[in-house]
Amino acid sequence: MKRIIHNLSSMGELPYFLLRCGLILACSMVASALVILVFAGPMNLSTYPLYQCASQMQDGATAVLFVTVLGSAIVQDTIRK
Repeated sequence: MKRIIHNLSSMGELPYFLLRCGLILACSMVASALVILVFAGPMNLSTYPLYQCASQMQDGATAVLFVTVLGSAIVQDTIRK
């Protein structure tokens, strides 16, 4: 855990910015999926597309977070070299 905190504190400006923006985007996508699920109500045939949209948005948030962490690590590694 100490190593992770140390790596975050020594991170450059650009990788930190990318990580922060990706985290904000992922959180907003999950929050939007939650709003869609609350708006949809109980699942039935007419709300099935809304449930699918919320599911895709949650999957997209996971992908955004993965790509953001990977991209941030690559940029950080490139800056250090």
